[in-house]
Amino acid sequence: MTTPKHFKPKAGPTEIADTQPRFALIAMWGGVWTCAPVSERPEVVLIDWHVFEVNLPCSAERTRHFAGQNTTDCEGRVSSAIVTFDGATARGITQSGRVYQLQGSTCLTGDGEYTWNRWKSINSVTDVVDVTAEIKALMEQR
Repeated sequence: MTTPKHFKPKAGPTEIADTQPRFALIAMWGGVWTCAPVSERPEVVLIDWHVFEVNLPCSAERTRHFAGQNTTDCEGRVSSAIVTFDGATARGITQSGRVYQLQGSTCLTGDGEYTWNRWKSINSVTDVVDVTAEIKALMEQR
């Protein structure tokens, strides 16, 4: 592969700087990965969160899951099934034993939304009910 003429240095650093592009476009592909074990990260704070109830193909019962932006690791997060939730403290414990603290708005955006959509696809989820309003109402009773 040859370098285009307009990018070939002509002489010293000043002329090289004048031939370089003024901006760069960086394309990054998203992805999902397993999170740290509960022993390493026992609690996660979620912002821009939602709670969804789903029917997983491998389960006879419907399960509920937190989805949102993990503030500690700056990434989207979807929890394992919620086992308990305390509206007074806005804290829930999931099947993995991890504690999720809900904070901020209920506006699923960015990484949280991307991760939720990928999680649904990976787990072949087709039946989803958004139960965020129900959870938010529990929190407002405190």
